Amino acid sequence: MQRFFVLVPSLQRTGPVNGAVAVVNELCIDRDAMLVALKPGTGVEADVDPRVQVVKLGVYDSWRGRLKAYKKLL
Repeated sequence: MQRFFVLVPSLQRTGPVNGAVAVVNELCIDRDAMLVALKPGTGVEADVDPRVQVVKLGVYDSWRGRLKAYKKLL
């Protein structure tokens, strides 16, 4: 099964992030889908399908830590 990553700047409710959530919700119907946020934020978690894995890279203190965690996902 193919795995898809949708990368967003943060999980704050903005137009582009809402669109990304809609895309990832459709992708998860027949694929593994993951929503990856670079910075912390709140507001869209309730709209994400439970089958979508949400990864928050903002929990890492440095960009190096975020990049290392993202590479592990790939």
